Amino acid sequence: MKVLKSLFFIAITFGCLAACEKNETPTATIIDKFGEVVSLKVGESTEINGPNFVLSFDKVIEDSRCPNGAECFWEGQADINLLINNAQAIEVILRAGHEELAKDTLDGIVFTLIDVTPYPDLKEILPIPTESYVIDIQIDKL
Repeated sequence: MKVLKSLFFIAITFGCLAACEKNETPTATIIDKFGEVVSLKVGESTEINGPNFVLSFDKVIEDSRCPNGAECFWEGQADINLLINNAQAIEVILRAGHEELAKDTLDGIVFTLIDVTPYPDLKEILPIPTESYVIDIQIDKL
């Protein structure tokens, strides 16, 4: 009887551990309709109308935006590299007065960079750590 109780206890323990297991697989959202704005951190991805078209925020190529609290002769820009299906690179640039640089098109889909956060600030740590960046990107059909 003692053996049966021990086996029951072990089975319950393993069952609880399996049910409580934490799943930390890549973060991916699925866009079912176009016109949505998606927020992505560096390394995050989103599926567009299914798993055959995946958009990833690959890296920040450059962030030369003039920090809050500074006087600059040029407003600067945030240059972002996106990947489609981990192969095709798209570059979008957020620069005041140059909205055309924030857009790129691939396979009839338009990617528009809406925002890059955080914004540089002299009161904060500069350069901004890569893992802190978040982009807002709108995805539309042509």
